[in-house]
Amino acid sequence: MPRDRFFKLRANMKVVDDNSVAENEKENKFWKIQSLLNKIRTACLTYPRPSFVSIDEQMIPFHGHVSMKQYIRRKPSPWGLKSFVMTTPNGIPLDFIMYAGKNSDFSSALEAPPKMDIGGRVVLKLAESLLNSSSSIIMDRDFTSIPLLQILLIYNIKTTGTLMKSRHPRPISFISDGIEKSWTGQS
Repeated sequence: MPRDRFFKLRANMKVVDDNSVAENEKENKFWKIQSLLNKIRTACLTYPRPSFVSIDEQMIPFHGHVSMKQYIRRKPSPWGLKSFVMTTPNGIPLDFIMYAGKNSDFSSALEAPPKMDIGGRVVLKLAESLLNSSSSIIMDRDFTSIPLLQILLIYNIKTTGTLMKSRHPRPISFISDGIEKSWTGQS
């Protein structure tokens, strides 16, 4: 197929008929591609759950003009659409959630405290498919918090993650293992 024909087909490709979508469905910022996202997510959910899964954010490179476009430094492609992904150790996606901005709805079947941060709500939403498996979650400091770990423990989901100093209650004091002292040059 010639390049120009491919570009013409790509520019005119539609996933959904705009006239057949109800007005309340158009409140979802991804309404034009939601049916495609649902099919991809359904296929991801059919993959068997391994013993370890990873939850992290991922940027989908995008240079167009949409309100959902994000900038995250420290990422290989800092500009694009942000998604939260649960993957296997080999990087195969098991589930994902597209981020549409501050007002994104991450309601989950797992009970969450009303003031849980976005990272915790995302993990609970993605962990729904792990309820009847023996999978353990590995996540980074953007998601880990004490309330989240307590909730996952109730559902018997094992978790490993880095905990930031600002995310643990003040009365708790951790015993130093000596690594931090040698790293900062203190004796």
